[in-house]
Amino acid sequence: MENGQVTLSASAGLLKKAYDKLKASDTVTALALLEQALNYDFDNDEIKHALKCIHWWLEHTRRIDEIKNPYEKGSFIISLIKQYHVFLGQFTIVYDQCQYAVRYFVYSRALLFLEGLLGSPANHSDPGLLLLVGRCYKGLGNYDEALN
Repeated sequence: MENGQVTLSASAGLLKKAYDKLKASDTVTALALLEQALNYDFDNDEIKHALKCIHWWLEHTRRIDEIKNPYEKGSFIISLIKQYHVFLGQFTIVYDQCQYAVRYFVYSRALLFLEGLLGSPANHSDPGLLLLVGRCYKGLGNYDEALN
């Protein structure tokens, strides 16, 4: 195998690992893996696209720790989705694997904040909370749990 093929294979492997880390909400490792992949394959548009997308989310959610209420944190993340789609409009190509990983990151992160509220029996009948939790499960592709 030629050296060029090895570096392309390495960058593809790093890209996949970065997406897995992003889905697990480990943005620090995802960014490090993408930067490493970019070193192997500087001309790879998907790697550049993924870096831009992650940086967008990090920039727009950097102050989330200042929000104390978990419901507001979850709502805030979900509210950014429309703005993110406007951001995506600047690209001629949108990479499906990247968008799947980003979507999983967004909805799982929002769900993390919201699920803690479901521990209280008083919140089991809160329609706003249940709607947001359902949207998160739907965004994650878990339609049965979304219906519940």
